[in-house]
Amino acid sequence: MHRHEGARILLSFFAVLPAVVPGVLAGAVANAGDEALPPRAQWRASSSSGVQPAMEPASAIDGDESTKWGGAFSPGQWLQVDLSRTATIGGVLIHWDSAFAAAYLISSSQDGQHWQTAFETADSQGGRDYVLFPAVRARYLRLVSAPGTTDWGVSVFEFEPLAASESPRIAGLETSDDPAALWRAAATGTIVGPGPTAGTRELHVTLPRALPVSGLEVFWASARRDARLEGRGVSGQWRLLADDPGSLGDSSYLAAREPRTVSELRLRVRAAPGHLPAIRRLRLLSPTQPMTTMKRGVPARVARPPHTRRAPHTLCATAGCRCPRCSGRHNRGCNCAARPSPPLRLQVR
Repeated sequence: MHRHEGARILLSFFAVLPAVVPGVLAGAVANAGDEALPPRAQWRASSSSGVQPAMEPASAIDGDESTKWGGAFSPGQWLQVDLSRTATIGGVLIHWDSAFAAAYLISSSQDGQHWQTAFETADSQGGRDYVLFPAVRARYLRLVSAPGTTDWGVSVFEFEPLAASESPRIAGLETSDDPAALWRAAATGTIVGPGPTAGTRELHVTLPRALPVSGLEVFWASARRDARLEGRGVSGQWRLLADDPGSLGDSSYLAAREPRTVSELRLRVRAAPGHLPAIRRLRLLSPTQPMTTMKRGVPARVARPPHTRRAPHTLCATAGCRCPRCSGRHNRGCNCAARPSPPLRLQVR
């Protein structure tokens, strides 16, 4: 009796198997397809402010860096990209014109009605921003003006969403959150990856899509000794980008003089006695963010000859000022055009 019942169940299983397998395979194919973004030709762009025909929103997603979108960027205004379907997104590559926003948000939505903040910053340096964040499912992305922004304009050559499968990945970190939260300063992690010698720890950043980078800016959450950053090119060879020989200050600006296209970064840190090195934020430095010899008063050392860098510039109060160094951050007494900062020569060993 039981034998016949088992046989009937087995036969029923094989009967439905041909119908089940194609569905499972179709689901697997669909999920694999979600790893990549829809083709750029299917994207659509719009903005909340009126624009000139020569600077329409579509110019920010056309893949042509000689065209640009431009518009007002007062509170509540935005540039939006519709990818045509929901995808898993891990970042945005932004190429600013000289008029850029120091403070902005990246918001995401699946339906265009309900939005969440994926990333927020108040210290963009303009040029090219590598904006990275924990993966989100979204069809729509917006570049949004930050609350309190003065009424002024920005322009963007390219606004390129980055699939999560192509976004840089952090390894060698112990944290209770997604390690990618360090890109947006929303987590703290301890470097636990073993280094080559006693007392050293290593953190690795893998770039599935090789990108030209200047290096990393590291914001520390604990005491440490020296730090060293190396990059591995597409050929597989490791090269020194920069090192910070000191232990003072709460950040290290580890960048090379010239950008290099890398597939992986390796941060090696010598731990302070009784402390494992911990990080509260990471910033991937783009080609337009090269070595800064003084960052928050901490000297950095790179493998390059002496160079000249302009001293920090005073903030600007002129309405509508588009000085790239002022970046729309207003202060009383602007005189940027009439009184430029004198050059400051800094010797780098």
